[in-house]
Amino acid sequence: MGRQAFWRGLGIGLVLGGLALFFAKSNLQLSEAELISRARSLGMITRQEAAEKVAQELANARKEWEKQAQQRLPVQPAQQPSAERMVLVVLPKGVTSEKIADILLAEGLIQDKKAFLMEVDKAGLARKFKAGTYQIKQNTSVADILKTLTH
Repeated sequence: MGRQAFWRGLGIGLVLGGLALFFAKSNLQLSEAELISRARSLGMITRQEAAEKVAQELANARKEWEKQAQQRLPVQPAQQPSAERMVLVVLPKGVTSEKIADILLAEGLIQDKKAFLMEVDKAGLARKFKAGTYQIKQNTSVADILKTLTH
């Protein structure tokens, strides 16, 4: 009888202790400021901050590329024929095909965003883009641009 009472008491104690902890923890709520503070301590940032960071990295990469291009080329970029003009394209990690289309359109490498996205879908390349920095000639075909950005 003593052993059975011990186990019963232990079981009841564990159940009651677990319930007490459950109800004590469920009332713990963080304010928005505390939540943001904890997230920042873990290295998390907002979408806006991430977008600004990517834009800054793109601007820095462009400046560096232009600096290196001027040191290598005796011909000024304005004197180069537009067909030979190289464009710097920076793809951050995890960038979507829609954002890539926006980048390429802004750089003048593609003329139609919808047509580009249809080519991406048709080729099944939406998730195959590789992050990195690319130099692409101004009049490169969409097919060649896709090959460059996915290999």
